[in-house]
Amino acid sequence: MEIQTRPIRQHDLPEVMHMICELAQLHGDTAKTDLDQLARDVCGPHPWFTVIVAEDRTGHLQGYAALIALGQLQFGQRGMDMHHLFVRPKARQMGVGAALIDASALHCRTKG
Repeated sequence: MEIQTRPIRQHDLPEVMHMICELAQLHGDTAKTDLDQLARDVCGPHPWFTVIVAEDRTGHLQGYAALIALGQLQFGQRGMDMHHLFVRPKARQMGVGAALIDASALHCRTKG
């Protein structure tokens, strides 16, 4: 499967929301966020999360990774936590997860 990774865009929100719900369900949870909250947290003027999506050559999203900054001031350490990594069931074992991890690592390196 040919996959491109890129930052999330506003028009991706409904599809990413659906994947967030799928991931929550896999863990026996129920997602309680909504599209407005998701937009605020990933596309707003001060995004809380960095979301990278993986799309196939037809433009359909096949997965996403959500990163959040973390740090320890007392040690002068900064980092990123991969809060979510989700690949649609039909796209698993096809390199989508690896592509998202690679794109996440590149994002972290560019942020120092």
